[in-house]
Amino acid sequence: ALRDPGRALGRLAAAWSAAVGAVLVLLYALKSGDAVSRLWIGYWWLTGLLGLVATRCAVALGVILAQRAGRLRHTVLLVGGEKRCGELADRLSREAADEVEVVGKVRFPTSVEPSDGSHPLARYPELAAVLRARPVGEVVIVPDGRSPEEVEGLLRWLRAFPVSASLAADELGCRLPLLALGRIGRSPLLRVIEPPLDGWSRVIKA
Repeated sequence: ALRDPGRALGRLAAAWSAAVGAVLVLLYALKSGDAVSRLWIGYWWLTGLLGLVATRCAVALGVILAQRAGRLRHTVLLVGGEKRCGELADRLSREAADEVEVVGKVRFPTSVEPSDGSHPLARYPELAAVLRARPVGEVVIVPDGRSPEEVEGLLRWLRAFPVSASLAADELGCRLPLLALGRIGRSPLLRVIEPPLDGWSRVIKA
């Protein structure tokens, strides 16, 4: 959103116009409208809008330059099968090369039972070494046929590190639109289809 301010310029202009309109309504409601020049209001609206647009463009330029210099990037470590991780890395490089940096790909680690007295982080020594050696913001796990118990054990282990963790949602073999996260009982769901009107949307429509 910050890199492409043009997408929000219409909403920005509408919000600024609504704010100026609210001030005008308040002035006339308080019978103070005669004290304010209409020409001055017009200049205020125009210069304010130009200032907001210029600020958005300056922020966008700053973000783009910072990302080209290697800053403000989301660093991601992919964990899973070599083929699926490679496909995901290629897709990220095509679609979000300036925003996401894949710092590495690691095979889904095999759990090693720590010996008596050893630190719990010794359970996945290869992955622990990568997380200590590289700045990683998020670990994306591609289960690739792994059992839920294996994935859950790895997620519990990752809580010891200051990183975010996510599961790749394209394990179904096709790219589905992810509309929302849901839950039935205690079972998590990825919602991919929604009715035109549901829940509060029905109330708003009425």
